[in-house]
Amino acid sequence: MKKWCRRAGYILLAACILLVGFDLSLRWASSSAWMRNWVTEKLSASLNREVRLEKLSASLLGIKINGFALSEAGGFKEGTFVGVERLRLRVSWWHLLHKHVKVRSLAVNGVYVQLIKNADGRFNFDSLSSSDSQDASSSGLPVRVTADRVDLRNVNFAYLPETELSFIVHNASFSAHGVGLDRLFEARLNATAEYRSGERSVLFPVGAAALVHLAEMNLENAYAQLSTFSVRSGEAVLNVQGSAHDFTRPQVELTAEVRRLSSAALAPFAPDLPSFSVPQMRLSAAAFLDLPAHKANVSSFGFSMPGVQAGGQGNIAYAAAPQYDARVMFNLDLRELASLSPELAAPYDLSGAVSGTADASNARLSADVTLSEVGAFVPYAGIFKGLNASLTAQEAGDFKTGSAQAKFSAKLNDAPFLMDFRVTQSPDKIAAVLNASAKRVALPPMPKAETQQPEPEFVTDTTLSAAPKTPWPLPPVSALVDIKIDSLDAPFFYGTDVTFKADLTGLTPDLKNAQGDLSLRTGNGEIRDLYRLTNASPVTKVLFLSLNVVGKVFNSLDVFSVLSGLASTEDADNAAAADAEQVVKVVTGPDGQPMQIMVPYSSRKMDGHMKYDQFDTAIHFKDGVADMKEGTFVSDTVSFTLSGQTDFKTEKIDMSVQAAPGKHYADGIMPLKLNIGGTVAEPTGSMSVLGSVSSLVTQGVMNNFASNTVKKGVGGLFGLFKKKPADPAPDAPAQEP
Repeated sequence: MKKWCRRAGYILLAACILLVGFDLSLRWASSSAWMRNWVTEKLSASLNREVRLEKLSASLLGIKINGFALSEAGGFKEGTFVGVERLRLRVSWWHLLHKHVKVRSLAVNGVYVQLIKNADGRFNFDSLSSSDSQDASSSGLPVRVTADRVDLRNVNFAYLPETELSFIVHNASFSAHGVGLDRLFEARLNATAEYRSGERSVLFPVGAAALVHLAEMNLENAYAQLSTFSVRSGEAVLNVQGSAHDFTRPQVELTAEVRRLSSAALAPFAPDLPSFSVPQMRLSAAAFLDLPAHKANVSSFGFSMPGVQAGGQGNIAYAAAPQYDARVMFNLDLRELASLSPELAAPYDLSGAVSGTADASNARLSADVTLSEVGAFVPYAGIFKGLNASLTAQEAGDFKTGSAQAKFSAKLNDAPFLMDFRVTQSPDKIAAVLNASAKRVALPPMPKAETQQPEPEFVTDTTLSAAPKTPWPLPPVSALVDIKIDSLDAPFFYGTDVTFKADLTGLTPDLKNAQGDLSLRTGNGEIRDLYRLTNASPVTKVLFLSLNVVGKVFNSLDVFSVLSGLASTEDADNAAAADAEQVVKVVTGPDGQPMQIMVPYSSRKMDGHMKYDQFDTAIHFKDGVADMKEGTFVSDTVSFTLSGQTDFKTEKIDMSVQAAPGKHYADGIMPLKLNIGGTVAEPTGSMSVLGSVSSLVTQGVMNNFASNTVKKGVGGLFGLFKKKPADPAPDAPAQEP
């Protein structure tokens, strides 16, 4: 017995000596320079990159690697792609006999990875290549892989696209215990992430913990549970939790919560944000993803924050042609929502509620929105109170047919405000109807012109709008508009008792095919900048271009001198006229022959700033031609009626103007007539007087001009149509010129 024990001891001792010897031999061989060079050459040839390896050692206990580095394409002079300071791997060799790779421990310290996206969209790992000697179709024996402990420390990762943005992970640590394909294991991650944009740099900690069961790679039975995923930026914290079952057809549940989100927390990313603070936001969703069938079903999702409640559901099939349908419901409390950013919302004094439902699918889009007792201050318009509105809209999935309608009722500046509209779209046209009424409306000023050069007083072209960069994608619009406003204060225009009506068809942004009627009627008001008002939009150009033409002709023919001469009636006026500088003007008499009159010189000109008591215009627009059916301008200085045509294609004009000095309405006598022709850029005109006026004017022979007596008689005629007639003065004795 002792003999057998002795032999067993010898055998055990010999085995130990052999193992120790083998271990020492393995350590010596693996750590030798020629072994490192051989491994380096093989890896370099396989990966098509330069490789560095400072130390390599293998033993029966495991493998040790120090100072491993893999270069960028082109060598280390271009940088380092991957680097590992130290790696320790301990494996149970005994388990290999049972086709089981059992990792006792894997410890990696000091990992560096740099991922670069080039300008051509390729990454710096695209040039990596593997050896062609290995048959890719061959498969090894199935083995089990488990790991008692995996630890990665001091991991650094950098993503550097070819932009000013970059994303870097510093000092990340990863640990997993009891890792195996057939068991439940836990994994944890902690890191510090850095976001860079230009000169700005932001650090924020990241942490995650998850439970994973791979079910021996049977993905139908695998599942994962994200216990926590958190990101912190300043005081703001994002927490995410979720789970997924069956990795082939995952059933996913997700909950995300953001706490203490504020402008201060986001300042490193967006320093110009207005001040706000949201104490809590919450998002939840439950979905089923059928990956083989390329389908997804969101059975429910919800979003909530102070002042906002929303939820919905949806389906999508993303195979050859995506198919989807979804529904969203929402409720907004405007006052509570405004309290999140007092600095931004305080000037608007929001209140009331907004609710609605929206549906979307391939075949149809629809929405229903309701405003309930909404209050708000709108700059340049005023205060809305008790705004109640309902909006419904539906549109076909091909965006060729649809309709929308809405009704608004409120008090604007404590006065009633009503509006309703409806729009119907067909493949051939869009029909729109708008009715609105208000007591007072004030519109915001137009932005200042980029050029500082002085603008002209009058428009000299008929361009309705700049040529669009892309063709108008929708069918032409037919519009029926009726707007009544007691007081309108616009950037270049002020008016009272404003009525605007339009009945137009074939509308596109350039108005090339538009036709129909436009009319604008106002009481007392003011044109503040005729040039900019006319060029404000195609519609205002049609309405006000004729006024530009009249202004240019008035100034070129010195019409104000003629009108002031004809209006000299009183003795005081005659005395002033006699003392004033006299000028000769030629007008056309009722017989069609030119006649000369002498009138006092007037420096008054028509400019782009006009106050008036009445301004009416009615235009029929067809095939690019604006036919002025009715035009009336009444002011304390001059009054006139206007009719004629303007061709927006050829710029030719043909107008007739009846003018009178002072305030005279359309039913009064207008003694001076102007015939205007030419073009918008270069209008021409001639003057003529009524027969009853010309009979009082003596036609000059050899500069024998009209006498003061004749002019006084002409002035007496004006007493017939002035608003406040004056007692006619007796004729003075005729004076020879």
